[in-house]
Amino acid sequence: MFSTGGGVALYLKSSFEYHLSNDLKIAGVENIWVDTQELLIGVIYNPLSGSQRNCIDEFENVLHSVFLSKRR
Repeated sequence: MFSTGGGVALYLKSSFEYHLSNDLKIAGVENIWVDTQELLIGVIYNPLSGSQRNCIDEFENVLHSVFLSKRR
């Protein structure tokens, strides 16, 4: 769903209530974002072929967005 290559994974205990946060997806980077009742969890992998500067810039944009929306 989010993958442009090999992908990333996140395992959660089945008792966790969560939903995928598609609005936080970073283009061109392997990533998945999950919002639980208490946490926002992101798993990000920038392939060696990807731009490190672009990845950091996009990650900063996501963090800024999360801060502005006051997510937990």
